[in-house]
Amino acid sequence: MRLADLPPPVPGVAPAGGVRQVLDHEGASHWGDGVLSGLPPRLLSALVTWVERELDPEATAEELGISTSTLGGWLREAGTFTHLPLRKDRPGAVHELLWALYTTGRIHPSTITGSEGEAQPAGPDGRGQGAVAGVGQPRTDTPHPARLYDYFLGGRTNYAADRIAAQQTVEATPTIAVMARENRAFMLRAVRHLAGQEGMRQFLDLGSGIPTEPNLHQVVQAEAPSARIVYVDEDPVVHAHAQALLAGSPLGRTAFLRADAADPSGILTSSEVLECLDLDQPVALSLVALLPFVTDDQTAHEMIRGFTGALAPGSFLTLSHLTGDFDPGGTEVVCRQYERLAGIRIKTRSHDEVAALLDGLELVDPGIVLVHRWRSDRSEDDLADDDVRVGSYGAVARIP
Repeated sequence: MRLADLPPPVPGVAPAGGVRQVLDHEGASHWGDGVLSGLPPRLLSALVTWVERELDPEATAEELGISTSTLGGWLREAGTFTHLPLRKDRPGAVHELLWALYTTGRIHPSTITGSEGEAQPAGPDGRGQGAVAGVGQPRTDTPHPARLYDYFLGGRTNYAADRIAAQQTVEATPTIAVMARENRAFMLRAVRHLAGQEGMRQFLDLGSGIPTEPNLHQVVQAEAPSARIVYVDEDPVVHAHAQALLAGSPLGRTAFLRADAADPSGILTSSEVLECLDLDQPVALSLVALLPFVTDDQTAHEMIRGFTGALAPGSFLTLSHLTGDFDPGGTEVVCRQYERLAGIRIKTRSHDEVAALLDGLELVDPGIVLVHRWRSDRSEDDLADDDVRVGSYGAVARIP
């Protein structure tokens, strides 16, 4: 978790909820003092050390001269004072703590960024005066697709520009939030099935996106505590929040790799994957809501084949994809909105085109269906009411 990767404060908006909100410089220190008010010196010192030791409980306990169980108790006690669940699997709470310590001067930027120099003072746009677009800190003054998705899911990691763009998209296509949430629900049902019914113990999630609870590893490790998960995303905004993905079951393991999903060989030979997964054994690969951003059909096919051709037989692929088969007008509006607001092109694909992406794989029942219909326990009448609104196909397929 790097402070430099977290979006900077933007002037002119009152703080209301911590790091997920936009803070002005004057108000930030007052907000931070409020978060930390009432903390005994013992707990405040422990929190600073915990952050300085990159949320590592063993290193923190050793530095403080206490046991890890005592540290756990202190963190829970500090959580009572700050009203923050201070756990690595709660990104919003941890980020609020980081901002509170930073804005009140209790930690130096280099504590988290690892840089030796002073942080750049913020300019009138809220970014460092020396910042260059696309380099260093992620932009918060323009919408970002990962944060838009987080907003539609009811997540906390989104900013004013994202919320404005999201509301404009909702006004143009009121079903967009339903589409996002049903897509997410499909992913959770699919990985729960793979862990619980198919015995999968290794998961590789491509295009993981910003952490939104429950995360894939939380669902999988609830079924199989020893499961191992690697999240992959090339986006610096996602990378900024990746630390929250790294806390899993003590019996299992989670890791994050910043990489391009269109580079299968680079991902599969990375140290993060090789140290976490045994590629001689089956792996459950996830490509959920990612391929619409791969607009070239040949590139999409090559990406899928690069993974499925390298993974062990008995591996699985979970895939979802935006489609215009049921509401072409509505999905076209979604595509135009994303391109206009975030500069991102999106491609819809038909049932036949999705089937072509899965050619050569063995579809798991019920095959390629709208995501809300994949192994749902809802009634047929209830499902039928949402057919037009959902707008994405989902499927799980076995690699023979």
